[in-house]
Amino acid sequence: MRAPYPVEVVPLFPEFLTKRRTKFTLPLRLTEELGIDRPALFFVIGGVAPQGGGRYSEMWNPYATQWDQHQAASSAARDAGLVDEKDGRWDLTPKARELMKRFRREADAYLAALPSPLSREDLSRLAGLLGRAFEATAASLDRRWHSHIPRVARMAGDARAHPMIALENAVYGLWNARDDCHMAAWQQAGLDGPTLDALTRIWRGEATSEVDLATKLTSQRPTDVAAELARLRRDGLVATGDRGRDRPALLLRLAGRRRHVGGLDPGEARGGERFLLRSAVARSTKGKNGGAGRTVIVTCGTAYATGPSR
Repeated sequence: MRAPYPVEVVPLFPEFLTKRRTKFTLPLRLTEELGIDRPALFFVIGGVAPQGGGRYSEMWNPYATQWDQHQAASSAARDAGLVDEKDGRWDLTPKARELMKRFRREADAYLAALPSPLSREDLSRLAGLLGRAFEATAASLDRRWHSHIPRVARMAGDARAHPMIALENAVYGLWNARDDCHMAAWQQAGLDGPTLDALTRIWRGEATSEVDLATKLTSQRPTDVAAELARLRRDGLVATGDRGRDRPALLLRLAGRRRHVGGLDPGEARGGERFLLRSAVARSTKGKNGGAGRTVIVTCGTAYATGPSR
């Protein structure tokens, strides 16, 4: 694929994945049959099953340091005989594996019955193109970085039965490949997920102090946030200093330049602690600095910007 890339289609992928089963009633029926709530069911079908079993950090948010919100759902799923846990690893039981087969069969039947604004031929062609895009993306990424890509085969429907099923397979594949490309970028830069999340919030100007940052990062413990900031300062990605007497301000500096962030002009910034994101962030993989101080990471043929040009 050559530039200009069809970037307009990318936001449609999560919209499709969110809405394509809006009227699929099997999850509701299963909660009644199994006597469990929706979070417990989706712990099984949305967490353990796609990952093929694993720890919370592998199945869920790679940017978190605590997963207390999954405790109740995982316990309910275990009590229903759907999952087993050993030494922090969760796996499907035989009962759950049979459930997933049923879930896939009924999902395929539902998708095949959906009305489509495209002809079957055009839908088949679209699914084929996106499927090839997924295969090319997965092949271009070293297998050691394949964390979410294996989920695609585990959750795939029968693409031969109907092009809508093939389309779901392809879009789900592309979205998981996108995840792996993004994670490979910051892993190759020597960062972990929680630290990258902290850096991202600083970049976006979402917090004005270390306390605010810890409040924003609800999936992390405050002590973890403090440790991440210490590492970012040590690595030269974030610098701190005292300035002024009022509220702390977050400032960014890319490519040797200070930038206006969140309505605060660097020359007028007020506050005690401030964070300056240095241009060293450009070392975060194969990327390079684009125009107007924008950091661009290119992975698997896709360009990701860490923030908007201003």
